[in-house]
Amino acid sequence: MHLHHLDAFIFVRETDRVYDRLIIDLPDLNNALLDKRDTVDFYKMIKDKLAPGGALATQVPRPSPPDKLTGVSPRR
Repeated sequence: MHLHHLDAFIFVRETDRVYDRLIIDLPDLNNALLDKRDTVDFYKMIKDKLAPGGALATQVPRPSPPDKLTGVSPRR
């Protein structure tokens, strides 16, 4: 196993390797950096980096519903 601490979009775009498994931790949905990672093209690039039968695991945060009293979404 190899751990890479860098932007997933850049890593997937620049690597020449093919992987059996990719694990990607995405930022909060309110993060502007998520824009380029929340696209069909990003997931197509990931598919191209997966070996046949390979798997992607990702943590995708869901937006919290606004608090009923304040209208503000809680930060986690």
